[in-house]
This record gives sequence, structure tokens and C-alpha cells, in this order.
Amino acid sequence: MKLAFSTLACPDWTWGEIQATAVDLGYDGIELRGLNREYFLPDSPLFSAENLELTKKHLEKLRIQISSLTTGSLLQIEDQEKREGYIKEAIAYIKLAAALGVKYVRVLGDIHPEPGVEVQDQLVRDALVELGDCAIDHRVYVLIETNGAYTDSRRLSRLLEEVSHPAVGVLWDCHHTYRFGKESFQETWGILKEHIKYLHLKDSVVEDGKIRYRLFGEGDLPLTELLMILQEEYQGWLSLEWVKAWEPELEEPSLAIPHFIDAFHRLQRKVKR
Repeated sequence: MKLAFSTLACPDWTWGEIQATAVDLGYDGIELRGLNREYFLPDSPLFSAENLELTKKHLEKLRIQISSLTTGSLLQIEDQEKREGYIKEAIAYIKLAAALGVKYVRVLGDIHPEPGVEVQDQLVRDALVELGDCAIDHRVYVLIETNGAYTDSRRLSRLLEEVSHPAVGVLWDCHHTYRFGKESFQETWGILKEHIKYLHLKDSVVEDGKIRYRLFGEGDLPLTELLMILQEEYQGWLSLEWVKAWEPELEEPSLAIPHFIDAFHRLQRKVKR
């Protein structure tokens, strides 16, 4: 298993600070969800025609990978103009991923972490087929996240059976299926494991009926159980999604990012005993 952290954790850091932190702490990769609060990465100067090869070479020198590109593309949108905009965004990310040698591009089938307004599966299905056709041509996977309506793993599994596309997979946000889908880790894994390509990790507690994020291992998710499942059958990316960009009151990245990798390795040693 390889460890990464999402740039949502450090929305105000420079690219240099992000890379240096990954190297110093022993991370394998960086998940890109915006840089310096700019959230459309295909327009970033780092990935311009003039700079892209330099960016790739510097990452290779540091022995750090970009684990995934994370879009804000919403596939459940009915409004045709907005829908076309989100599809264009996802396609731009697929092309950027191919240019960078990144395997995964995340899209969303629902807007919120928790289930809310009704989602039309057909809209999501049609978009995934279209994006999958683009992705397979670029040797990239499009990953739909387990959020909102799709914290219901059975519903997501049925959707993926209808999509039936070799370039479409799942980003499993383990927190969301546990908290919002009310599923055990074993249940979700059993339903979706054939589709899971990438994982988001975070921890939380429930206080006064509200979910409060906590540093990894300081909430009450059964993370030992999760790691016992994964160590037997999963060899892919595990990424800390510390949503500091959306929730400014969370602990600073200078604490959360080193804490995660230390806490994960402690948990790993515990499971292996």
C-alpha cells in the first residue's frame, strides 16, 4: 500500500512546500485537488506546455508520484449547460492525467458527503460511460467516489454493472460509507472490492448528532478492522483527505499531515503483530 495526502489538507501551501513535506515525511505521493486555492488544475502554470516536463522530472528526482487528480465534476447535474461544463472539466483532467502519467481521475456522482436530494442514476451512468470512453483512450481510470447517494454500496454496485466499462472504477471514501451509508468496512469491501482502485481515509466522532472530523486514529472509526481487510487484498493508494480547505477550523496541515503517516504506521504495526 502507498500513502498520499490530498492538497485539500494544505490549501495555502506552495507547490514547493507540498513536495518538501511529502519527501521529508516519507509519503509516496500527493493527491492534487487544487493548488493555492485554484481548483482547475489544467490551467495551472505547473502543467503548461512549457513546464509540464520540468514538473514531471522534478517529481521523478524526488521519487514522489501524483497519486490522483481530483476534479469537482458533478455527474448528477440535470441542467444541460452546467452538465456539459462538468464533462468538459473531467475530460480536461483525463488529458492532463495522461500527460502526467497519473492513473486516476476522481469525479462525483453526488454533491455532498451525505445523502440528500434525489440523484438520477441514469444521468450519472451516461456521464460515466462518456468519460470512460475518453479515459480508456488515454489509459486512465475515471473513479466515482462513494459519497452522497453512493454511500449505499449496493446502489453504486448496480450502477457500475449498468456502466460496465473497463476504465470506470471506485474511489472508496471509507469514512462516508461507514458514517453515512451505515455500512461496516467488511460489508462495503465485499460489495465493491472488484471496482475499488483508490481509498480516501479520515476519522471522526459524532457529537450532538453532528459529525466532527478528528485526526486519524483519534475518532471512533474501527480503523484496525479496515486495515486488517486491506492488508490481505489491497495494494493501491491510501490518501489522507483532511478537508481543511472546506473546514478552516480543522487542525493545521503542519499537524494533520505528519500525524496521519505516523498514526497509520503505528496502526499497521499493531495489525501485523
